[in-house]
Order: sequence, then structure tokens, then C-alpha cells
Amino acid sequence: MKYIFVATFSLISINVFAQCDGAAGAIRNNPDSSPGGFVATTAYVEPNVFIASGSEVCGTTKLYGTVQVLANAKISGNATIYSYNPNNKTEIENSTVEGNAIIYSGCSYRDWE
Repeated sequence: MKYIFVATFSLISINVFAQCDGAAGAIRNNPDSSPGGFVATTAYVEPNVFIASGSEVCGTTKLYGTVQVLANAKISGNATIYSYNPNNKTEIENSTVEGNAIIYSGCSYRDWE
């Protein structure tokens, strides 16, 4: 039984470290306590930001306010995304945002492929 536990733990660790090109970080819990996506230790995410499972926040990205990082999104580089209007959220879904991008209130980025 001890052997099975060690093998399972190793598989979980490999999966976590494969995200954000191997950057250190962890799976983040969302404001509603649901398990969220991966956030690198170098990124900053305010507590009220929602990050869907399977999404990644990498590099020195900064997320502020009512931002929602939805299904399969990857945000990296030095990107900054913010929205402080709860009626006009900024959503990123099935997309990649990278470099020095700045995205603000009310924008929605989606790729439905």
C-alpha cells in the first residue's frame, strides 16, 4: 500500500510542474473555494480573481479585480489584466495572452476552435 501512495504522489507532482513551462507555482483555490488553475510564484493574482481549472497564469502577470480566466487560457510574460466593475467583468477563455499586453474592464477574449 505504501508503494501505491508514493507512485500517485509522483504523478501529481509531475503534472503540476509541467505547467508554465516548468515554473514553480501551485494550483490556486478560487473565491468560491473551487479548485482553480495553476499560478506561478512570480505572478500576482488578487483574491477575488477566478481562474478555471486547466488554465495557467505564468511569468510576472498581474491580475486585478473582477477578472475571470476561463477554460484553457494561458497568460504569461508581463501581462496586466484588470477590471474593477463587477457588472463588466474581463474574461479570457481558450486564449493565450502574453508579452506586455494590457487588458482592462469589460473585454472578452475567446477562441472557439
